[in-house]
Amino acid sequence: MGTFTRLNEQRNASRNGHSPAAVKDEIAAVEQVDLLVFQFPLSWHRPPAIVKGWMNRVFVDGGF
Repeated sequence: MGTFTRLNEQRNASRNGHSPAAVKDEIAAVEQVDLLVFQFPLSWHRPPAIVKGWMNRVFVDGGF
């Protein structure tokens, strides 16, 4: 039995069309824009947790 790897699970769900509906909606919205600008305060040179979580769910390897 293999170990759980979040990236592999996301990639598999994206390839097989099993991503959550909310994530599919966000991906569709991002695909429609010509320019996407992220503006947020930097804390320790990283985006806030909510932005990082959104990026981790929407910018799936193999999703775009």
